[in-house]
Amino acid sequence: RPSRVGMEEIEVVVGTYNCMLHGFAIDFVNPEAKGLRPKFHAQDHTGCVRATATGRHYMASGSTDESIRLYDMKTHREIGTLLHHEGAINWLVFFNSTHLFSASDDRTISIWECGTWDCIHQLTGHKAPVTCFTVHPSGKLGLSVSLDRTLRTWNLMTGAISFTQKLGQVAQLVQWNLIGNQYAVAFEKTIAIYEAAGGSVVFTITVDKRISCILYLQDNVLAVGSDNPFVQLFSTEEGKCLCKLEGHGSRVKALAMAPGGLLLFSASSDGCVKCWRLAEDWSKVTCISTVETGARLMCLALVSPESLCGRMKKQLKRKVARTSAPWLTISSLKKLRKRRRKLTVKPSED
Repeated sequence: RPSRVGMEEIEVVVGTYNCMLHGFAIDFVNPEAKGLRPKFHAQDHTGCVRATATGRHYMASGSTDESIRLYDMKTHREIGTLLHHEGAINWLVFFNSTHLFSASDDRTISIWECGTWDCIHQLTGHKAPVTCFTVHPSGKLGLSVSLDRTLRTWNLMTGAISFTQKLGQVAQLVQWNLIGNQYAVAFEKTIAIYEAAGGSVVFTITVDKRISCILYLQDNVLAVGSDNPFVQLFSTEEGKCLCKLEGHGSRVKALAMAPGGLLLFSASSDGCVKCWRLAEDWSKVTCISTVETGARLMCLALVSPESLCGRMKKQLKRKVARTSAPWLTISSLKKLRKRRRKLTVKPSED
């Protein structure tokens, strides 16, 4: 295995149905030159790999074998295994490189401290498997969806539930946008776009087949992968489809964007990983590299150069502070939700 991630190299890590992790490298500055090329393979899990996530040089993978495997991508070595959950791992997400969040079939979300890898808290309250969890860019709020048909908002400063919203149907995915003033909740064939301030639905996006992954490319542009063999890009301000990225032979299972928003990666059940060069004109997005794994792909994560990640995160942190800090507090969200509920209460017939 190679010794470390190159200074201008992005690693693409995909998890598969048959317990494998495959790693590929691509140059960030000139990705067309060599394209996606194999870098490593690992079979450390004994079950399907459902989730992968990265935080700086850490990478984590979660599986139906109920374990989370940890890797140091500087040395490409496994550094430990987390066995706290009593169910399959459905979702993993890092916040910076300080904390890892894991959502499981055991109805809990665990919070891990990076480095010591202690489980410092468990978020409990869901009555069915938790399918997805997302952290606000400020790190103060979390959103989770579950098979219990609820969306829960968590105060990550206290580790308590702020409020629970009944959805009426099962949501599989939830995602904050890049600056945290909007979030998307994905159901089977629809996506509800919510404004964070009042929690009201701004737009509803509908696709013709089951949704498998969503990813914000910009504050108001959402990429959607489904059982269709292409990726769709939608405007969350107008609710219309901006373009389709065609080329896969089967359903698109996972999406990830490189720091800087120049490259988009997609993984499909056809075994292919594709790299797309994004453009200001969405009609000019092109596929610049494809690699065939020969496996049924389930998830995808990127390991980017540390210097590049740090620079992009600082820029995004300043943007979040300018746009969302004045209003994004637990108390203001509660007040807005209560005010909206009062307006919908019918007067008593007595």
